[in-house]
Amino acid sequence: MASPAPIRPTPSDVQAWRNALEAMKPTVPPCPGFSAQRWQEAREAAIDFLYRFGAAAVYQLVDENRP
Repeated sequence: MASPAPIRPTPSDVQAWRNALEAMKPTVPPCPGFSAQRWQEAREAAIDFLYRFGAAAVYQLVDENRP
């Protein structure tokens, strides 16, 4: 029996995460415990990560969780 085709997310999966983070206000922390400064740093780092490594990270995650 042939192996099932690998699951491959589309680039839009990563774009959806970037869009969601970019839509969040950098000056308004999303949850208690984040200072405005720390949230801005975390948000910027997450957006940068997604631009630089997003597609590779999603593909690796899918491959690791494939049966």
